[in-house]
Amino acid sequence: MAVPQSIVFEVQTIMDGEMPLNSKTEAILACLENAGLASKQRLLPRHLLIHPDNRSQSMLSYHDVWSKGLAMSMVGFNIKLVEGTTIAFAMSTEPEKRAMQLAKNKALIDNAMGHLAPMNGSEGYLTIGGSHTVAYLRCIENGVTGPSAESSTHPKSDAIWRAISDGWTWVTISSAVEDAIPILPSFLQSSLNSANSIQKNISELEVAMLLATCFGKGMTLAQAVKHAEHTSQMSRTSINAIGTYVMKFSGHAGSFPILHFLSNFSKVHSSSMLLGEDMMTQIATMDFKSSTNMYPMTRAAIWLTLLACPKNHERDGFARNLIRSDIERLRQAACLPMTTKAEQMLQDAWGIHQSIHAGQGKHIDGHHVDNCFGRLCIRTILHLCNKAKTGSRECKEFASKSDEKPIVDVLSAKPHVVALLQNAHMTMGGRYTNSKEHGSMVFILQSVSDDGACMRHTPFFGDSIDISVPLESLKKWRSTKTPMPKLCDVTMVTMRMPNVHPAFVEEHQRAMVTVALHAVHKKHSSTSSLAFGQFPPSLMTMVTCKKKAGKLTPMGNISKHKAEGAPKGTALEAFGSHWVVSPPKQNTLFEDERHPLVPYFWVRACASDAQPNMSFSTIVQDGVTVPMLYNEEPIEKHEVLLHPPMEETMQEPPKKKAKAKAKASSDTSVPTPPTMPPPSSSSHPPPSATMPPPSSSSHPPPSQSTLPPEHMPVAWLPWWHEGNERLRSFMVHALQTHEDIGSMWGRWHASDEIGGIWRHWLDKQFIAVHPDMGNIPGNDDIRAFIAMLNRSM
Repeated sequence: MAVPQSIVFEVQTIMDGEMPLNSKTEAILACLENAGLASKQRLLPRHLLIHPDNRSQSMLSYHDVWSKGLAMSMVGFNIKLVEGTTIAFAMSTEPEKRAMQLAKNKALIDNAMGHLAPMNGSEGYLTIGGSHTVAYLRCIENGVTGPSAESSTHPKSDAIWRAISDGWTWVTISSAVEDAIPILPSFLQSSLNSANSIQKNISELEVAMLLATCFGKGMTLAQAVKHAEHTSQMSRTSINAIGTYVMKFSGHAGSFPILHFLSNFSKVHSSSMLLGEDMMTQIATMDFKSSTNMYPMTRAAIWLTLLACPKNHERDGFARNLIRSDIERLRQAACLPMTTKAEQMLQDAWGIHQSIHAGQGKHIDGHHVDNCFGRLCIRTILHLCNKAKTGSRECKEFASKSDEKPIVDVLSAKPHVVALLQNAHMTMGGRYTNSKEHGSMVFILQSVSDDGACMRHTPFFGDSIDISVPLESLKKWRSTKTPMPKLCDVTMVTMRMPNVHPAFVEEHQRAMVTVALHAVHKKHSSTSSLAFGQFPPSLMTMVTCKKKAGKLTPMGNISKHKAEGAPKGTALEAFGSHWVVSPPKQNTLFEDERHPLVPYFWVRACASDAQPNMSFSTIVQDGVTVPMLYNEEPIEKHEVLLHPPMEETMQEPPKKKAKAKAKASSDTSVPTPPTMPPPSSSSHPPPSATMPPPSSSSHPPPSQSTLPPEHMPVAWLPWWHEGNERLRSFMVHALQTHEDIGSMWGRWHASDEIGGIWRHWLDKQFIAVHPDMGNIPGNDDIRAFIAMLNRSM
């Protein structure tokens, strides 16, 4: 039914009048009842939902529902306090608006994480007064528990169950009245902010939402402020600061997205928290001394952090996890640059938040986005204020029943029991200090008797120090978290010294490998008369190269191969492990002087049907086996250098080979570093520091790889013939190292100095191949060989 214009005019006149707020409410209800648009009905809690405009569109917080409900349960439910004083609007008869009302309630219930009762389908009215009471009774009826596992069980004889089963009288208003006067639900609700004698203060955020609602319904600022002043005596002194914030920092006029975000986050994560006049004024009027930035997101983040105040920082309903000096710190010169960066970060995140809510992220839950952005705001402010550990609900609040003190009869208690009661910080086994009498020494409380307390200190060396403390002197001791002095175990010291620790041993080995690689490159690489080309990347000779005159070795960054299996790419062998040579970033376009050119990595793999002019080999330098490319046959001037295809490439299917061939011919970047083929008799020359001798074939004879080097002692030969390739490589390394020391085999015992150097080198090698050093398994034969050398000295 349509509402007569005379009724609309009369209600508007009452709302704009000078009567007190409650008197206006009584006059409006009387006017509507006389017109047949309002009546009194008996409704059950299961028939009621929350009006979307309740508490300035915040509806309600399930935290407030349970805190208020538990207080109501403690004093007992008195139906006389709600009889005929609670107001509800009938649900809209328009399908779209009715669907919106149901959707708002469903979202509220879903976000409550199971702490509000679900809808049952019989609801037909929306409350604007008594909403928390109705929500709590619905939870009891459906057996829902609270956010802190509060029980909702009550005896069937309790008055609460009579209210659930019988209901009480409500003032119901036709939905047509709301359609004709949209601001009426918010206006009536502002005078009905409590029920059942449990007063719930209206917070600054609810006042801000009320102002925003009034603006949205066509009120001027003066009218909105005047109306809001009557709704909350607690926030009356802050109304000007709240109005300033709404006008300047709440987002787009009309929609006020920042305020709605604060409301959505707070009703899920906290109960209604008051800020106080000083904090609200500081948030709204703080001057950051910037002509281009008013820091709106920083202000919103401060407010949100206060709304998320943990219980242990709450004082009589006011948030005190931040104080004025914390907020002042944000605009000080030392912190302002960080505040500016944080503001920009929050504005960027807010843009993403708004785009998702605008429909660009329909696959993402909007409430989840609110939660993420809210946590970002809180953590940002706590970080800027240096309160990250204490100022948020995310910090753990420890509480244990085991910490509860037993009941003690002090009249009959012994002196030491009374002393412990008077010095609650003293507990058995706790650590304490007395700096005036004992300096920085830490003592543990061992026992307490009527004669005094026994405290014990354990020094690094010597016996423990026990002292007796008179009971009256316990107040001089302070608890400490400093541990008792502790000596490192001798075994731990032995195994973790720099000369044996795996990290230092590996670093020393890497340095030795790097030195050997540089020595090989300086001694053997033929880097003169080379030409580099690009498109495709190529390496060529500028002169005719004689047979075996062109030698190339890799250069790059060295790293130890720690994975299982053989490494991919260019690798060295030393100390029983593989060492990967990673090519550096090179001057591929011949324009950047900062980057090098490494010829070894510019040699391309030839096609399977082409003939390579460079061959793989290895060369041993100071026990390090280094890969090398050399020409077995002469190379003509301006000829492109090519190496044989890798074994892995040769085993690929024909399609992959074709793709690899096409890529090799069209690639414009540096060629892939050649992977060394596995060691074999056909690819390795004799272990020596020189190139392999001339041969009619392209590879050294197979039998040469098993021949021992010259000057090898007779006692070593059985080890050589029965050992594997790794042991032979180590034996060559040992023999060359001994020769580098400068002594002959027969004079090892003639000089104590030379023998000491040799023994020290053997000890280092034994440590390098020890299983505890993290090397790959299979070094047992090397360790046995080293032990034989030590015994022979």
